[in-house]
Amino acid sequence: MSQACKAGLASLLTGAALLAGSAVAATPAKTVPPTTAELAVINVRALQSDLMVAALACDRQLQYHTAVARHVEELARTSRILREMFERSYGDAADTELDRYVTLLANWSSQRGMREGDAFCRMADSLFDAVMRLDGESLAAFLARMGIGAPGR
Repeated sequence: MSQACKAGLASLLTGAALLAGSAVAATPAKTVPPTTAELAVINVRALQSDLMVAALACDRQLQYHTAVARHVEELARTSRILREMFERSYGDAADTELDRYVTLLANWSSQRGMREGDAFCRMADSLFDAVMRLDGESLAAFLARMGIGAPGR
């Protein structure tokens, strides 16, 4: 993966982790920062959102659908765990808060796409290529290996 792609993805995921950390932890009853495992889930969801926006903004729908089909089990597990995280934090308001969070991720990616233009699409192309080359490696492991979205980054 190119340095530009890694830098773009790191920017997205760092912000996504901060957003999610505050979104999941900010409950009146308790403040619990996300665990390392939860951050991995947050990062995978942020990656999915970035790829989804790139599919629409850069006309990469085929690449997106191919990537999702290849990683469908991990993405489904990620969605389930993320929902459970929001249920623990928000109770009955979990669906609303999760929808709000997913929308924030999409809006953030979309704003980056508009701001960066062609560079965003080039980053997306590199990212789609990297995701499709994963041979048995999970998206979470890929992000961790790249040093992206790790706690303290």
